[in-house]
Amino acid sequence: MTNEEKSKLALEYLEMAKKSENVKPFESSHYFRKALMFFRDIGDSANQQICKTALTDQNQKAAEGFEKFTWTDTVQQCELDRILEGYREDKEIESILMRIGLDPLLCPPYDSIVNLAKNSIPVTLAFVSLTTQSPSGHLLPEGSSASEVWFSEMYKMNDARRCTYFQHLWQFLVTEKGLTLDKLLDYIERLGLFDPEDLFFIKKGLERFFSRDYVSSIHILIPRIENVFMKIAAGLEIDSIALDRSRPGELVTREKMMSSDFLMSSGVSDVFGRNFCGFIDFLLTKPLGHNLRNRMAHGDLLSGECSESNCLSLIYMLLIFSTNFSKKLIYRPYLI
Repeated sequence: MTNEEKSKLALEYLEMAKKSENVKPFESSHYFRKALMFFRDIGDSANQQICKTALTDQNQKAAEGFEKFTWTDTVQQCELDRILEGYREDKEIESILMRIGLDPLLCPPYDSIVNLAKNSIPVTLAFVSLTTQSPSGHLLPEGSSASEVWFSEMYKMNDARRCTYFQHLWQFLVTEKGLTLDKLLDYIERLGLFDPEDLFFIKKGLERFFSRDYVSSIHILIPRIENVFMKIAAGLEIDSIALDRSRPGELVTREKMMSSDFLMSSGVSDVFGRNFCGFIDFLLTKPLGHNLRNRMAHGDLLSGECSESNCLSLIYMLLIFSTNFSKKLIYRPYLI
């Protein structure tokens, strides 16, 4: 198809989009998206800007008319009690925290969820034009892939159950085992993984959590968790340095950023374990997951996401780091 033919099609789609704009926003966003693809191909920046602005606006308006659904997953009390079986006998907080950091049952089984999603994907998803958008109307990467979207939904359900398990275990630690901020900090500090700067911010984040200031806690802990993860990766001789190609002719290096591609690459997931990397990816970086790291960096976090549950997930990550990669313990890959 020539650029002239693409331009003609793009203008036709743009006209159709404008006719249904604000009247049928779902239909209008579809045509704006089609037009934008052609304008992008031919390098028409002026019309690209028109389509991008209108597309996000119509996506937001279309979302107001979407049917919303919820699901519930009942966890039996006997199932919750089984989670605690291995911990009731321990009298020492340090021993319990160490066991939590080594417990594979508290991390969603990544490959099992991949297979489950692959074998249970609804047939209808293969016959529809699929897009996934953020609350602000932007199209998300992999949002048009039926398999990726369905996997994300399956993972969300598994992760919700993990959250329930860990919240139950946390309440047990606080109410029955007497876990306090000081005891948690003492455990983390004595294992010697975190350097003084990281430890300073981790302490502040945990202090805010125990004060129920989840907004502050989540904003403090997420950047430090990324920093710690990348330091551990570098210490394990994983390539964590990138060449900055944004300045042609100049050699510039920088630390690689935590991303889905980095976390799920074989060089990283083979060392840290696919379950753990998948857990970090879904919570912090995956566009179709919670994506807390990136959305926090751009000011897109919703107030409801600054929750006790998400903070506990971050604390669980810290326990895995401390227990598995401590300088005072023999290194053991978290291969679960």
